[in-house]
Amino acid sequence: MAKKELEIVLNTGDNTLKTNVFGIVSDNVIKYNDDGVMVVLNIDSENIKMTRTTDEYQLILDFCENKNKIGNYILKENNMKLDISLYTEKLVIDNNRINIIYIINDEKKVYSLLIKE
Repeated sequence: MAKKELEIVLNTGDNTLKTNVFGIVSDNVIKYNDDGVMVVLNIDSENIKMTRTTDEYQLILDFCENKNKIGNYILKENNMKLDISLYTEKLVIDNNRINIIYIINDEKKVYSLLIKE
């Protein structure tokens, strides 16, 4: 595992958020802290499981191209679990780049992660 600089871009249609952070990168896992949110990406050749965790909640999204999935939003205080409709339109996993185009609860989003060398 190596500590690397990551460039993350999230486009939500009306809004584009760009962040540079340092994260831990291994063959099939990327971990980073995004402004107090711990993000873990578990990667295999055909899908990515993203887990976003804070003290208040945990969000679990499973991206698989051209597939409908159910994500989970868990409120920790009362252990309430909410299902989230998720469709992955496009998923590209390269050596140093991940691009995901997805629709979550009828809102289209584009997530990009670049591992800088």
